[in-house]
Amino acid sequence: MKNRLVSTIGISTVLSLLITLFPVGSMPKGKVLAASEKTSIVETVSPDDGQGLNLYKTTPTPTTPNRPSPTSKYTPTPTVPTVTLPHAPSPTSKYTPTPASTVVMPNVVDLTIEEALIVLHPLALAMYDNSGCLRVYIDDVETHDPSQDGIVISQDIEAGTVMELDSEYFLKLEVGEYVFNPSFVMPNIVDLTIEEALMVLDPLLEALNDNHSSLGLGLKEITTSFPDKDGLILSQFPEAGTVLDQPDTEYVGEITVLKYVPATPVPSMNTPRPTPISGTPIPTPISGTPRPTPISGTPIPTPISGTPIPTPITHAATPYPAVPMPDVVGMYYQDAETKIRQELQSPVFDEVNIEIAWVQNYDSQKDFTVLSQNPTAGSPVYGNHSRITVKLIVAEKAPTPSPTSAKPGKPENVKAVAESASSIKVSWDAVSDAAGYQVWRGTSANGTFTAIGSVTTTSRVSTGLTAGTTYYYKVRSYKMVEGQKVYGDYSSVVSAETLLAKPAGVKAVSESATSVNVSWNAVSGAAGYQVWRGTSSTGTFTAVGSVTGTNRVCSGLTTGTTYYFKVRAYKEVSGKKVYGDYSTVVNAAPKPAAPSNVKAVPETTTGIKISWSAVSGVTGYQVLRSTSATGTFTAIGSVTETSRVSTGLTAGTTYYYKVRAYKEVNGTRIYGAFSSVVSAMPKPTAPGGVKATVSSATKVTVSWNAVAGATGYEVYRATSATGTYSKLGTVTTTSRACPGLTTGTKYYFKVRAYVEINGTKYYSNYSSVVNATPKK
Repeated sequence: MKNRLVSTIGISTVLSLLITLFPVGSMPKGKVLAASEKTSIVETVSPDDGQGLNLYKTTPTPTTPNRPSPTSKYTPTPTVPTVTLPHAPSPTSKYTPTPASTVVMPNVVDLTIEEALIVLHPLALAMYDNSGCLRVYIDDVETHDPSQDGIVISQDIEAGTVMELDSEYFLKLEVGEYVFNPSFVMPNIVDLTIEEALMVLDPLLEALNDNHSSLGLGLKEITTSFPDKDGLILSQFPEAGTVLDQPDTEYVGEITVLKYVPATPVPSMNTPRPTPISGTPIPTPISGTPRPTPISGTPIPTPISGTPIPTPITHAATPYPAVPMPDVVGMYYQDAETKIRQELQSPVFDEVNIEIAWVQNYDSQKDFTVLSQNPTAGSPVYGNHSRITVKLIVAEKAPTPSPTSAKPGKPENVKAVAESASSIKVSWDAVSDAAGYQVWRGTSANGTFTAIGSVTTTSRVSTGLTAGTTYYYKVRSYKMVEGQKVYGDYSSVVSAETLLAKPAGVKAVSESATSVNVSWNAVSGAAGYQVWRGTSSTGTFTAVGSVTGTNRVCSGLTTGTTYYFKVRAYKEVSGKKVYGDYSTVVNAAPKPAAPSNVKAVPETTTGIKISWSAVSGVTGYQVLRSTSATGTFTAIGSVTETSRVSTGLTAGTTYYYKVRAYKEVNGTRIYGAFSSVVSAMPKPTAPGGVKATVSSATKVTVSWNAVAGATGYEVYRATSATGTYSKLGTVTTTSRACPGLTTGTKYYFKVRAYVEINGTKYYSNYSSVVNATPKK
């Protein structure tokens, strides 16, 4: 939200703006304008500097005499300063304020802010005439609907309020403001030096800060032995191209920079860090003095916010003598302007700016005459080759009051009924002499009401409401009298509560062969939820139960049949359940759950056994095989048990398996989800080509041919062909030396291969037995 202050509106205007909008010779004189004929100009300034928004009133060119001379050479000032005039005319003025003591606040809801200020302008003038004041505060309310940008949403002094003219009032207007979410893209800084990267990132950091976001990058150094890589960025996070588009978000990332480390050790820990070989000085930290100029000499780019800080304006110190302010009260305003310029223009002032505020006057003889001036006549003014602003209050002929007429009747039988979580319909009986009706809304029976619009029918839907909230309404009729709306009395106040919001994020997921789990997001203010089920998205739905949580398992369903679900929230009021809107309809078909605990282990040199845990309520299981984890799987058969042996395989080849359960319904198989994929290799074949070779008088070397797919081999030894064999060890090569033997003794050897799966070894058959006798 951004609050803006409109300073006392209707009390000041700027002559330069009037001349800009209306050429010389066409200034307004004495014409009463309808609101649609008026225009306004609004200037935005900071709400903390004592200034605000000023309303400047202009009129189209009338066909009346006494207009400014077409020969005027006055050039209007291009800027519009904020002006706050006194609350009463100058004591030297003969102008008499309007005798009325009260005014009525008009309705400005659904108008643009410019139209609203125009409508309020006559009210501000009347209040000023009686030493009163009207200040308007504008609160910009963010909206994502661009059609609402600049539209008045509410006013806290409701239309029809009677206000004393000699008092000060504060009016707050809420105005829709369109909001957009800018996006920023992370640039590529890899292969740049840290100094260059900081300059590349500087515009992004400025833009993010302007968007109430920030980017914090940590620095991680990785050592390198290449001096030409010292200080270069190796990697970045966020990655280049990442969109940083969330306001009020702190993005945290990291850049990795290569740091050169000399080949020889640094002699002392106190030795200063050497200057990089490239000769570039070590950069100044970000928090310190300005960032160094990059190696290329290119200046640091100007941040996105752009405009350099302007040099302060200095004025000459030589004082100029004071001159008296001329007296122009009672003069025709154009003559007053000419007199002021002649007496105050150079060399006293380089520029004289005249601001004129038009106030209504019942004396036609004083029309367009100066009522008061500031500075007052005779006041000393000092020039110093600068600008002076003179403020004049000029009389303007007041409009002829419209004849009064009887107001229309009060609407009866007013009702308010909730239509959805965000809308309430208000209706009433017709009023015989009414041209239309104005509907007002509030959040309490005795609080502030806001006009939400006018209709010519006898009902209006109030939209954009908050779910589960009570709103209050009243209606008044109006009829048109000489182009003006004359309102009747307000109706009695009625209320209604919007329905609860409909549940969002609704999902339906098969839980088993006979059940579906329905889940949704919690609804604010709900006491519980009611779940409905049907067999058609547009057919009849049946309530299956109520829960206080955010999910329900619907069981007893038929496998393979598609079921449709919807959910609504409720809360209890006076012991009764009040339901909200239904959610969107979702659907799911119950099917068997995926088998769990699936395993594959070698069974033989040509077979693998697959097993799994049983799935409740199914008819059987289908096993599928592939030679790639992500390749095409082929069904190798169906079983009713919880295991199957896959045969006809090739030793040394890895096979992949997955399993799914099914249930037969009317002769048709309804399959569930696949299990996770597991893999295994058949048992390896026995090693071939086994040889035992004498290496020395005490050592024999055993060798063999490699076995496809084997993880390793075990070598066994005995002193007789059919005796007891002892394992000598495990190797991953195709030979093993067997030392420490007795010279002249015959030894027997055999070998077997194995594959290791999930920490378990699966062995091949033993090879044929070979022997050797170590000799001298």
